Amino acid sequence: MSPRLWQDTTHITSDLDRIGDYVTLIHGGRVVRTGPKDEILEAYRVVRGGPEDLSGLVGVELIGVRRTSAGAEALIRAEEADLLGGDVLVEAPTLEEIAVHIGSRPMKPAATRNGQRGAIA
Repeated sequence: MSPRLWQDTTHITSDLDRIGDYVTLIHGGRVVRTGPKDEILEAYRVVRGGPEDLSGLVGVELIGVRRTSAGAEALIRAEEADLLGGDVLVEAPTLEEIAVHIGSRPMKPAATRNGQRGAIA
């Protein structure tokens, strides 16, 4: 008997944290990231700081920045974490945090094969 592949979709990220092994993140109808859940979690970090702590960073792409009068929060690629100063808090993200930040960033226009404009995440 061959192993059975189980596949389902959900927007309930707490379910994915508990039972998911392989995750595909989709934004605007396009696949943003797909792979083993643990690899996706290791690929990003959440960074938090004061209202201006995430301004003017060089060499760091802030994904889905959320600013309030009390502070700022963004998602970054894990390999960029060492480029940040000590004034910010860097933490491992949850799948929900990754999904929220990726989902809040604007879509970038991209050319399609037939010359029409599309969008990529």
